[in-house]
Order: sequence, then structure tokens, then C-alpha cells
Amino acid sequence: MQRLTDTVETALRLGNGVLVVSDVSDRDNPVDRAFNEQFACTKCGASVGEIEPRTFSFNTPHGACPACTGLGIKLEIDPDLVFPNPQLTLEQGAIHPWSRREHGAVYDGYYHQLVRAVAQHYGIPTNVPVTDVELPLPPAVSVKAPVSTSPAPARLPIVSSPVSWNSAPASTVTA
Repeated sequence: MQRLTDTVETALRLGNGVLVVSDVSDRDNPVDRAFNEQFACTKCGASVGEIEPRTFSFNTPHGACPACTGLGIKLEIDPDLVFPNPQLTLEQGAIHPWSRREHGAVYDGYYHQLVRAVAQHYGIPTNVPVTDVELPLPPAVSVKAPVSTSPAPARLPIVSSPVSWNSAPASTVTA
């Protein structure tokens, strides 16, 4: 057994960590099997780190999938859900999660004013359908959102409307 161990160690040393064993148990169809000390494929070179118990744990960053960081899901923005009707303009409430209607008209609330102020700051027209808006984005960016090219902060004037709570006077509230 010692002689076999020494032979394998010598072959790995001379082969830079790669060893090919020929299985000749079937003389008509011998099979070569490659082994590698570097946890790498001998054909394409793909490699993995040294196998450890934590490699198989989703609960540690070491074993976590790099795409989902071990959660099993990826948090991404679906443009079709954000802009379900791209023919609408920003003024008409094209950003669906932030559009709110009251009595058939777009409610001029916080998010609507925020969109208007940011669009004004970046020179994005709010009266053009979203499909026709050209944003100053690099080609790799696919999300329809402005990217700042200057460190100057945007001034966002938000006007709040009076709120009616319809509550009873504090003197009539009983505990």
C-alpha cells in the first residue's frame, strides 16, 4: 500500500497536481479518470474553493449563493410592474406604485410632487409618454430612473395639503 501511495504522490508532484489513472478492468474499453489537487476541472479549468462543511451552509456568507446571497430569491425591479402603461406620462401617473387617483384624477400627493420635482431638476419632460422619454443614462442601465452627473442636490418643493381627521374633541374622549 505504501508503494501505491508513494507513486500517486510522485505522479501528482510531477504532474503539477494533476493525475490520470487508467482503469483497464475492461481491456476492450479502458477508461481514463483525471484527478486534481486544486479542486479544478482538468478540461476547462473551472475551480472551486477547498471543500469545507461551511461550504454547504446557506446560513453563512461562505456557502451562500452569490446571486441571491443565500436567500433563494433576488430582489429586482420589474419595469412592467412599475410602468404597466408606458403610454402614460409622468403627470398622468405612469409610475404605478406611486400613482394615486382621487375621483378619476391623479392625486397631487407627496410622490407625484417628488416625481415632478426630480424630473424638473434633471430636465426630464413630464408631459411625454414614458416610452418616448430619453434619459441621460449609460447603455448598460435599463431602469428608467435619472442618474445624477453632478453632486448638486436637487431642491424638492413639497406642498402638503390640509388634512381633516374628523375626530372628536379631546375633552369628550374617555378612557
